[in-house]
Amino acid sequence: MYRRLCALLDRWLRIPPEPETPPGHDAVVFRAAPAFFRYRMVGWVLSKLPLVLLLTGSIGMLLVTAFDGHSTRGEPLQPVLLGICLLIPALVMLEMGVSLLCLRLDYEKRWYVLTDRSLRVREGVWTVREMTVTFANIQNISIEQGPLQRLFKIADLKVDTAGGGGVPAARGGAQSMANSLHSARFRGVDNAEAIKLLMQQRLHGTRDSGLGDTDDTGAGAPVAAAGLTALLREMVTEARALRRAAEQAGPRPPAGGS
Repeated sequence: MYRRLCALLDRWLRIPPEPETPPGHDAVVFRAAPAFFRYRMVGWVLSKLPLVLLLTGSIGMLLVTAFDGHSTRGEPLQPVLLGICLLIPALVMLEMGVSLLCLRLDYEKRWYVLTDRSLRVREGVWTVREMTVTFANIQNISIEQGPLQRLFKIADLKVDTAGGGGVPAARGGAQSMANSLHSARFRGVDNAEAIKLLMQQRLHGTRDSGLGDTDDTGAGAPVAAAGLTALLREMVTEARALRRAAEQAGPRPPAGGS
């Protein structure tokens, strides 16, 4: 029954199938870990708990009023209040059921695809968001993990692109939206370190990579410095040789006098 409802909601929302492979070769597909759904369930329960408590208190008050109160005309209020007591819980249960199904679909419809040249992230149910990032635009790769995520042994892999790194996020919603356009996230993965290592290896193999990692230039910098030093020494040697030759070819005194 649960799977049928998810499939029905999937068709109703017209959620696209798995995304196309981004530019590049050797595509690897990653998915959110099963613990990510349990992690989201904790947040869902905490968000619905105040509503359930408020609904329980309101229904209790309505029931007390329905059996103890009357209108000014002496007409009983029981039918109206009892109808409200039945309608409100039904609507709340419907909303909670739909949101729970959407939460499950949001977990199942997450796609993280990585090739040797780019990556693609697709997420969302009501609004499907898809972001493609080429390695040439990547500036930083980081792993974020909160206390609850550590409990579930999952983490978020964040990829910052050109134009989004180092921008303060405290300038309002517009700035936060701009930052989100420059950041791709592999949310709820249980192998963030392995994905980061694979991504760095493929970045190292891309000559026009914009990551700017010190590991990329660590081996080439000493070689370049040594070559420059040798060139400078050769220029100094040639300058000294030219100076000695000029001194030796200078004006000489006359051979004889009168």
